[in-house]
Amino acid sequence: MTYLGTQKIDLSSRQDLQIISGLPLVIRDADAFEAQITLRNTTDRTMTVTVDGSVKKGHDQALSLEPREVSIPAGRAQTMTWSVDPIRLSDTEGRQNLVWTFNAKEANASVQKPAQDRVVINQALIPYVPVTIRNAQLISIAADSKGTNVPIQAPTRALTINDKVRGGIQVQLQKNLSASLDGVKRYFKEYPYICFEQQASVALGLDDHSAWNDLMAQISSYMDDLGFVRYYPSAYLQGSPLLNAYLLSISAESAKVGQPFEIPENARQKMLEALVNYLQGRVNRNRDWKPLPDSVDYQLTLLAAAARYNAVTPNMLDNYSLNDSYTALGLVNLYTIYQHLDGVDQKQGLKILREAILNKMVKQGDSMVFKEATKLNGLWWLMEDNKTVLARLISAVANDPMWKEEVPYLTNALVKAQDKGQWGMTTNNVLGALAIKNFSRVFERVPASGEVNIRMSGAGYGEPQQWNGVALNQTIVTPWLDKKPANLHLNLAGKGTVWATVSTLAAVNPVEPTYAGYRVEKVIEPVTRRLTGQWSVGDVYRVKIKITADAPMTWVVLSDPVPSGSTILGSGLGRDSAILSNSQNTEDNYLNPDFVERKADIYRAYYQFVDQGEVNLSYTVRLNSVGRFTMPPTRVEGMYAPSVFGETINTDFYVKTH
Repeated sequence: MTYLGTQKIDLSSRQDLQIISGLPLVIRDADAFEAQITLRNTTDRTMTVTVDGSVKKGHDQALSLEPREVSIPAGRAQTMTWSVDPIRLSDTEGRQNLVWTFNAKEANASVQKPAQDRVVINQALIPYVPVTIRNAQLISIAADSKGTNVPIQAPTRALTINDKVRGGIQVQLQKNLSASLDGVKRYFKEYPYICFEQQASVALGLDDHSAWNDLMAQISSYMDDLGFVRYYPSAYLQGSPLLNAYLLSISAESAKVGQPFEIPENARQKMLEALVNYLQGRVNRNRDWKPLPDSVDYQLTLLAAAARYNAVTPNMLDNYSLNDSYTALGLVNLYTIYQHLDGVDQKQGLKILREAILNKMVKQGDSMVFKEATKLNGLWWLMEDNKTVLARLISAVANDPMWKEEVPYLTNALVKAQDKGQWGMTTNNVLGALAIKNFSRVFERVPASGEVNIRMSGAGYGEPQQWNGVALNQTIVTPWLDKKPANLHLNLAGKGTVWATVSTLAAVNPVEPTYAGYRVEKVIEPVTRRLTGQWSVGDVYRVKIKITADAPMTWVVLSDPVPSGSTILGSGLGRDSAILSNSQNTEDNYLNPDFVERKADIYRAYYQFVDQGEVNLSYTVRLNSVGRFTMPPTRVEGMYAPSVFGETINTDFYVKTH
């Protein structure tokens, strides 16, 4: 016999004593705040509870919280707070993880089994003013020389905490040039933005195959129906032929230097097919912003990417005769295309293009640079500038016998183009690193050997500080003693030439707004506020930002900090409030961001294109934590023209209890 029916069972479980954390997920190392937990008594008796806590940073004890005793009525909860002074990061530390541990135990001796609870919370500690590379020099030290002197000094506005200057001097030694890119590695480790190009560039720049493979596993969610990859995984965005071209190019170039970062075959074929369809006019051309509808530089950039996969035929070049009327970028791309082109007089074509490229260059001592560098720096809409073009040229010709004499001059120019040990933006640093690897494969087949002796004198050193017998792959870091000038002397005891990257590290506090192509104005208005004249936990405010641009720009990002522990409304998740976050897009000249990040410490808005003139945006924040919270500058910048930016200074944010 079969019985059918329904049955309902309600199950519930409880813990007699519970600790509930009220800590912010992220704090800055200059924040002074109230560490808060809630103790909940779920029993029918009053509890007397003893609670204590501690904080670890790495393996070190950063803080011990004073033990407290509290009485909690039956079925009630009690909030406990400790005032926490800033937990400072050490001289060169970046983001660190704090581990908070709270222990609570019932102190009633008459209870047979006293209630207790323990909770461990991870919290990110980030620098209010990060230690960054303020200056870096990549120098060569030959074994047959008397050594090299490098003058160094801490910046005058370097942050001093407890009479110690944040930062220090770092010397990294490497046997060849391709391994001497510490500034580039640091740039990628600290890079904050997250579009597909940037994630791919960071993975390749750090030689992180795991991160690359994880990203490639998501590529279908970024790809549109035609096979073009979007910068962000939003259906509102079109895929970009330019992004396809960049990804295909760096994947091909990485394979050429023996470190392949492969795009999955199915995705690669879709991307390549989409690119060819675009080049042959079978796809709507209004996908990437261009100053002219039929830009030659744009077309040749796409053709050069397709050519690397032998997808370009001679008839696709009918409109591109070989002459010197092109920009340097156009000529370098044509050179790459002809290297992979069958059915033409390849040798003659490459000879003509070589002559045309050299006509656009000039020798300056031990370097060769483009005469039209300023014009090339205006190619931000192609994610290109003078440095990327130089890097592309080196990668194309490093193994070409015709260019044997010029390649060292080109490489010297690329190395000298670094600023603070790197080349300025993601595409520059990936292409620059690939170019240096191409150079090393051909020109540095026999690495240096021996050891380096280093001596530091001047500044606060009464007696010179000496490091002898330093290995050629070692890094030395020493703190600043003061802000006076010092001298670093390095010499190689061995054979060949060793490369040293000498970096000055410091935290420099911005003191005034900066305008370099963008002006940023920020206003904070209360939405709900308990008490006039002060901010309290639970209050909600709206941020209104006006950006004034001097010129049009593709891919612009705004970064605006929020007080630690607060919540940026508008995501629709958790305790978000649609009512409190609505009506924030009513300003004149409001431009919807193409992608938004709402993080625990910062709001970021990304724009595919910002025209000359004014742009307004706003967002809403709820305050959740008590304390004095430091606020870094609000910054807007062109992601592919980082020298075009604007900053405004923020004051500390004070939040009190209800």
